[in-house]
Amino acid sequence: MFHYIFKHQIKTDEDYKKYQLFWFPITVLLILSFILIGFKILGPSDEIWGGAIGGLLPMVVYGIWLMVVFNNPKKLRAARLRLTDERRKIVEQEVWSHVGRLMMGLLTAALLYTVISGAIILDTKQLTILLYLILIYYFFRLRK
Repeated sequence: MFHYIFKHQIKTDEDYKKYQLFWFPITVLLILSFILIGFKILGPSDEIWGGAIGGLLPMVVYGIWLMVVFNNPKKLRAARLRLTDERRKIVEQEVWSHVGRLMMGLLTAALLYTVISGAIILDTKQLTILLYLILIYYFFRLRK
């Protein structure tokens, strides 16, 4: 059972299925536990409902996608290769290296700015735009 915890152990399509069937329920249980803890601590507020919908809806869509992939051998093979391809891993490491350098540079600039002029105030719009730019760069570099 513990053979399927790590991606580097995946050799066949059946291994990929077992890997996904190992991690998917664990992820769903973690999301459900965070939601239940949030309901217990904060009560049924709008923020908790938003987090519940925002956390569970992608998991439902991912579960449907997994069922489609598991029932189609061509898609299953493509998904396994996408997960275990060494060239893709190298490009992905390069992308996260670039993102890390950018974030370190932004953090350094923000630190210098706060030392020189005082406090810095960030709105969520700037951080959201930065997150979307990072995601666009990630998907642009990893496209086929």
